[in-house]
Amino acid sequence: MKTWQTAALSGIAAVAIVVGVVAQANDAVTTGLTSWMSGKNHNRLIQVQNEGGLRADSGGVEVAYYSNSSFSITSPRGISLLVDPWRNDPSGAWGLWYRLDFPKVEVDIGMSTHAHFDHDALDKIDASMLLDRMAGSFQLGDVKIRGVADKHQCVAPGIVPWTEAVKQFEGREKICAPGNARHMDNTLYVIMLDAPSVMIRKADLRGKKGHVYYFGSHNKVKM
Repeated sequence: MKTWQTAALSGIAAVAIVVGVVAQANDAVTTGLTSWMSGKNHNRLIQVQNEGGLRADSGGVEVAYYSNSSFSITSPRGISLLVDPWRNDPSGAWGLWYRLDFPKVEVDIGMSTHAHFDHDALDKIDASMLLDRMAGSFQLGDVKIRGVADKHQCVAPGIVPWTEAVKQFEGREKICAPGNARHMDNTLYVIMLDAPSVMIRKADLRGKKGHVYYFGSHNKVKM
């Protein structure tokens, strides 16, 4: 083989290696959690550990609704958490559910109740820490959370026959407990806050400021 041919093959090999590295980098950016890309840090959590919160007790709780089953809560001491961010099904089997991407919300605690795409998009938010299907007890500042491990409802209660769709998706007939797959597990969260009032805000998913509703301690709040 001539020198120029050897050089050409070496150049092609080098290009192939570079392309492979770039492809792997792109995969790393577009799949899985992206916490390593966040410019945030643990400063807020450290402040909570040292001071019990991020601000003086406001006497109230703010709740923002992000559509589907997702909402965020800010405690009286300023600690924020967000439950069940959503995304479209990455497998494509369930079609397009959402026309918008979940907003890149900054929170202290990100939480997911179960491993369905409309509840588990923890990579979409910028959270200081994550509680993914947590069972047991957790406390940070004035936020107390109890997680109860349970099972997802398996028999479709409405007119949409999603139970049959899950059977087709899994490729088996028996999908319910006790032999269910992980995505048919579920965690119940009890979030305990000591506050006399609640503010409800409907989040604008396009990035604009939402509306705020105030409820006194004697009012019932419907979510």
